[in-house]
Order: sequence, then structure tokens, then C-alpha cells
Amino acid sequence: MLLRLAAEADATFIARFARFEAAVLEGCAGTVAYRLLPNEAPSARGFTHALFSTFASPAAFVDYDRSALHAEIKAFLGPYVRELVVADGDDGASLPG
Repeated sequence: MLLRLAAEADATFIARFARFEAAVLEGCAGTVAYRLLPNEAPSARGFTHALFSTFASPAAFVDYDRSALHAEIKAFLGPYVRELVVADGDDGASLPG
């Protein structure tokens, strides 16, 4: 997901979001990766951050997507998000483990 965040999304915002990253990894079974990173691409078109997430299976993604934690994350992000682009996909690869 690409995000254009408001200027108010400062270091305190990033530190608070880091707690969500940890909570997703700990509490949502099948989450392989979950990180909010600055978008450093020269062609970013104003999208300041990217939220990268990887799940062990489509079912793990659905569980995350329907979780109360995901709802809490969306509520937290809402006031800061000026624009977003979502990209979802399944590479069809089976992850080890």
C-alpha cells in the first residue's frame, strides 16, 4: 500500500505505528512481514510511505483483514492519510514453514 501521509505524521506517529507492527506480527497468525517505511523512490508522486505486508496464505490475510487489530490500525491511520493506493496479490508460492 502506498500512502500520502499528512505532515503531522511525525516521529511520534512512526513510534506509535511501530507498536502496531509488533502487535500484528505477534497477534495475527500467518503474518510474515508488516512494516511501514518511508517511500524513497524518485518517482514517488507524493506518496510518502509504503506499508508492506506479507502473509503465509490467503487465509492468513483474510484473518488479519477481518481482525479487530486491523480495524484499530485503520482508525489510527485515518486522520493522517491524505491518499492511498492498495495493491494486493498472491504469487502462488508456498512459503516454507
